[in-house]
Amino acid sequence: MRPARLENWLRAACAVALLWGGRAAAQAPDEAPPADPVDVLGQTLRAPAPALDARDAELAARVAVLHTLDHYRRALLLRDWRDLDPDEPAAAVDRRHRDAVVERFTHAARGVLARGELGERLDLLRRLGSLEVRGAGGAPLTRSLTTDVIELTRLNPPALREAAVRALGQIRPEAATAVPALAGLFQDADPVLRACAAEALARLVTQATATEPRDAGVAACRAVLPVAAYGLADSDAAVRGRCAEALGRSATVLGALVPPPVVPEDAEAAEAYARQVDEETAALLPLVAALKEQTGAVARATGDTDPRVRLLARQTLEDVAEARVRLIRRTSSVLPLRGGPALLDVQTRAMAFLQDDPLREGLVAALPALTAGLNDPDVRARRAAIDVLETLGRAAVPAVPALVKALSDRDRFVRWAAARALGKVRPTNPEQVVPHLAQLLSDADPNLRVAAATALNDYGPGARSALPDLLQAAQSGDGELRLAVVRALESIGSEDEAALAALGAALNDTDPRVRRVAGDVLGKVAPPSRAAADALLRESKTNGAKAVGSAAKKP
Repeated sequence: MRPARLENWLRAACAVALLWGGRAAAQAPDEAPPADPVDVLGQTLRAPAPALDARDAELAARVAVLHTLDHYRRALLLRDWRDLDPDEPAAAVDRRHRDAVVERFTHAARGVLARGELGERLDLLRRLGSLEVRGAGGAPLTRSLTTDVIELTRLNPPALREAAVRALGQIRPEAATAVPALAGLFQDADPVLRACAAEALARLVTQATATEPRDAGVAACRAVLPVAAYGLADSDAAVRGRCAEALGRSATVLGALVPPPVVPEDAEAAEAYARQVDEETAALLPLVAALKEQTGAVARATGDTDPRVRLLARQTLEDVAEARVRLIRRTSSVLPLRGGPALLDVQTRAMAFLQDDPLREGLVAALPALTAGLNDPDVRARRAAIDVLETLGRAAVPAVPALVKALSDRDRFVRWAAARALGKVRPTNPEQVVPHLAQLLSDADPNLRVAAATALNDYGPGARSALPDLLQAAQSGDGELRLAVVRALESIGSEDEAALAALGAALNDTDPRVRRVAGDVLGKVAPPSRAAADALLRESKTNGAKAVGSAAKKP
């Protein structure tokens, strides 16, 4: 090869080698990316705790390199912080650094909410609603941003205002701060914004009572109730519906805060229990009073033009009625107790509360609206109205004619609910109701037949005119109906020949429950029918023995 050509070839080879070397260098793996500072912090938190001074210094270094809002958020979501450790010196170290992260998160979040781009603000507001993290002192982290979020509900682009209102219902704010801001939004011209405000009210009730002490939950409901009642008159049905939901949740909260009654084991336990009930009643009285004040607005809403609002309003009244029943049962449970002067003072206050019965007044005032609700075209609304009337018991006597009419409703569940309610209402003139219930004993629906027999049982001797229908029903092939009939016969107290014959036949019923109840009833029969009852009992035992013998002879 000539020298010149060799030299050119060598230069070309070198160029190719350099080119491929450069490509290889470019394609070589980069250096390992820097470690995620939150992951490193997590490793430090999980590591066995060295001397406190060393852990303090190490955590300070790990926290110092966190520099974005997402870093702070993820760091606070780590589960390995020991700030709640029973060992207070160790807990103090972690608490100091965790509180520093809380402070930096709050400062950064406020900066975004105040000066960030629209997209950044919207994204942060949406994230805040799902951020379940403790802040300094144990309060929800997001609560410290309440005033910042409230500020965004005013004079901003509609999308930002809406996101801020939704966030306000999710960041667990104190009701005393958030509710006035939400109340002001009910004057806004935008129905979407008003609906969001109403939804936030309902969320406030749910969150406060789920996570806060009882007194905070009561305070939240009291703050929400008048604003939600005001919203029931809004021109937009969606706003009215969400306000009705907020009212209903507040009534549900009251019922949930009343425990069931208990029977103390001794005098000392009785006094302690009575003090507990007394304290509960005193703490709940402000919420009881607030609900009483708003029942009028709820009653008016039962006639709303929107079917969903009507239904929610009636369900709210039902929740109020159920809470009233729970309060009465719990408070009444201290009256039979025996103890010293302190117990007597509690019983005196309990009696005064029961006599006042503050929730009854509002519910009775709603009777005309509830009665009219039995003609509602929405079947769910009719059922809800009947459920409220049932809880009112004798106070619902003015609604009896409407309830009797409902026994012929086209919906079988309405008919069943009406029969059950009539058993609880019981007017002083049973003949208003008893013949209509008696007719239902031969209805095609088995549940309705049982409901009618059970209601007649509630009327006692006042249901005597239904005896022929009950005796006919006693021959039914439905064991549940036969059992209900036997119980009704006991309640009526009839001891005539036909009733005794029916009870005697029931002693040999195929259903053991029917046989047991029939035996109990015959055992209580008084002279002059005692001899006949005894004969029936002896005959039943004989027939039972014969049946056993016959069964034993079968192969």
